[in-house]
Amino acid sequence: MLLIMSLLPADLSSETSYVFDWERSAGEYNNTFTAETDNILPGKAATETQKRVLELATIALNEQYDTDLYRFELKARWIPKSILDLAPGRIETVKPTERIDRYTTFEVRYHMNDRVEASQIQLVIEIEKKLPVANQRIPSGETIKEEMLGELWVPVSTNRGQLVENSGELIGYKVRRTLAPGQPVRHAEVSKGFLIESGETVRLIFDETGVRIEIEVIAQSSGEQDEEIIFFSEETKNRYLGRITGQGVAIWRKTL
Repeated sequence: MLLIMSLLPADLSSETSYVFDWERSAGEYNNTFTAETDNILPGKAATETQKRVLELATIALNEQYDTDLYRFELKARWIPKSILDLAPGRIETVKPTERIDRYTTFEVRYHMNDRVEASQIQLVIEIEKKLPVANQRIPSGETIKEEMLGELWVPVSTNRGQLVENSGELIGYKVRRTLAPGQPVRHAEVSKGFLIESGETVRLIFDETGVRIEIEVIAQSSGEQDEEIIFFSEETKNRYLGRITGQGVAIWRKTL
């Protein structure tokens, strides 16, 4: 069983387990436990101490993150046995020493022989963020309106920088690929607006070695600034790849 903790107090629970890495020497295990799942259970005192450690780690995360936007699943990955042997009341603070990531190192400060000492542990942190999602099917080319969006908790550890995090960034943008209900939105899936619409008649400009020729072509798909799309000419019966340079204008790239 895993110990799952959210930043919201109502979500706290306290089940956990350990497994030894048998490839390590016995000497190392005099000092260290490696936390995993569904194997060797530690003693009750160690369980309560770990619960205290994770509770304090949650408090530290709560100080750094907006709990209305973020929630976490925390489990121990590596904890020294010297800390697990302590009574829970001896643990004073547990704070991250680095940028929060899936594997994050924390410093544990605890009371020992009338003084405060420190040791490091490593926790596994799964992060979810409340992100805008489509609350209905939004077809490609559709302009996003506020009523088309909702919010869901979405894992963000593997999607940093890819997902749009604020619904205000989406209103008025056009969808480049059809979005399914409940789907979070990636930056690459929306645009400020197409300069050329599918089926539109466009000026395709040939400008090679000082020779400039313009012909009328039909856009085979919609596209935005600097995007390359395919055009078809009724006059020449050829297909062309062109780069969009303005409203209704593209530069010839090659003949297909």
